[in-house]
Amino acid sequence: MENIIIPVISEEMISFANETLKRKGSRVVIGVTESLVSQIKAPTSFDGCIKQFEDGTTKEEIINSLNGELDDGKVLICRKAITEGEISSFFASNSDITVCAEKRNKFKNFLFKMWQYFVRVLFGFEFFDGDISVVCFKENMFPVISNLSNLSYASRVNKWKYVTISQVETSEPAVAKEYSRTRSVATVCMWVFLLMAVIVSTVIFFLYFTPKFLTCLLFACAILLAVVGLFISIAVHTLNVRTGRRDFKKGKIVK
Repeated sequence: MENIIIPVISEEMISFANETLKRKGSRVVIGVTESLVSQIKAPTSFDGCIKQFEDGTTKEEIINSLNGELDDGKVLICRKAITEGEISSFFASNSDITVCAEKRNKFKNFLFKMWQYFVRVLFGFEFFDGDISVVCFKENMFPVISNLSNLSYASRVNKWKYVTISQVETSEPAVAKEYSRTRSVATVCMWVFLLMAVIVSTVIFFLYFTPKFLTCLLFACAILLAVVGLFISIAVHTLNVRTGRRDFKKGKIVK
């Protein structure tokens, strides 16, 4: 069985959802917010279900809530609209996990690999090497997928071991990840200002006072802590940009 999960929280996904409902041989599971449900035109007979959620529910919350509506088989999570041919390519993949291809030049690819290393050290997982707007899990992954309490998170960060991962070219650009951009950027700026304040304070102190060993050690520790804090905040911001925030719960199903 081919399962397709489609969260619909904006009008951009309406046409894609309506067309996918007509697909034969696939179980289509749609989660749509109340204000948009009237625009979903389901065929008289189709394999799947349509669940209504409160307005304001995020895509990731909808994905977490639809885990129990799947049949045994492959699982395709569509956070963006793709073509019929692209859907077929995802399902035809022999890899355990398939994501969207992401184009990077050599320099960007080098930076990506560097961040992969730091993220693995800091957080214990890696980014998927590709765009997670669409993710497909092979049928052998279903026993795990069906028992996950946070399917959204498992499809956005690579904590998987001993699995094969491949990519499929898609025409649509990556979707924006769901997180508080203001809060994320503000956290990085706060650490930048804190580091600058510590450095300025250190310079002023040593201009007017005679340095002692303990004083030098305290200022050195303060600078080191500020640098580490800034580095971690940048890593978290990068994580947010690529995957969105971590802590999504299940959305509230209205009907």
